[in-house]
Amino acid sequence: MAQSSLSLFLILSAILISLLCRSVQRGLTVIGVYQGPVVASSAAQRIYAIPDTVHCEDIHYYAPGDILFTACEDSVQQRFRWFPPLALLDGPVETTGSIRIINPQTKVSSQLMFENFPGPFVTHGIDVIQDPDRAEALYIFAVNHLPNPEYSPATEAEAEAPKARSQVEVFHYVLNSSTIRHVRSVRHPLITTPNDLYATSPYSFYVTNDHHYREGFLRELESIPGVKWAKVLHVQLDRLDTDDATAGVNTTVALASDV
Repeated sequence: MAQSSLSLFLILSAILISLLCRSVQRGLTVIGVYQGPVVASSAAQRIYAIPDTVHCEDIHYYAPGDILFTACEDSVQQRFRWFPPLALLDGPVETTGSIRIINPQTKVSSQLMFENFPGPFVTHGIDVIQDPDRAEALYIFAVNHLPNPEYSPATEAEAEAPKARSQVEVFHYVLNSSTIRHVRSVRHPLITTPNDLYATSPYSFYVTNDHHYREGFLRELESIPGVKWAKVLHVQLDRLDTDDATAGVNTTVALASDV
């Protein structure tokens, strides 16, 4: 019996060490330890540093307008205090990020001024899709990681409400303009840790939940390669003309891994 227990212990220890080694190796790879310098052999392979693009999480090329769209945090300090995808939940959120356009020819970025949207805006994934009613316009879907107004830090140990309450913002943009109009916010209990977006129409999009847990030990466990507790949700909107983020939001699980 003792020998069996020892064997089981050794097997479990080997599995744990293997997972930890893979996690460490992945981390080192991500930060570039195993990467050497790359020499560009042509102009098409050059790397360009574009000013005024701080912590831009996602970027999309819109072919009809020959333009790049990206969502940027615009603040180094804010990112290291509040960014739920990295389990950084030490708010408050004091800045508003931006949607920017980049000219792929000149490599110059321009910030689009928000209409009807005071923020805050903590950016992550975005997607763009053409307005079916206007050839020169498009919709932009963007993840916004907001603090939860129902969370009470005074009773953190017993709090039931999570610290973050992320949602998706829908914007409308007309090509060659300098402003972007906020259409509505989208919030649903199933949208918990959103990251990337894929829009299929102005009323329909897919969004990933990258983690099941927002913080704590189990949240750290999810960072180990092979531990996949993510979900892909499909969101169908009944309407766009509403100030209620929960109005007409129909959300289903399109793909899920075991938790």
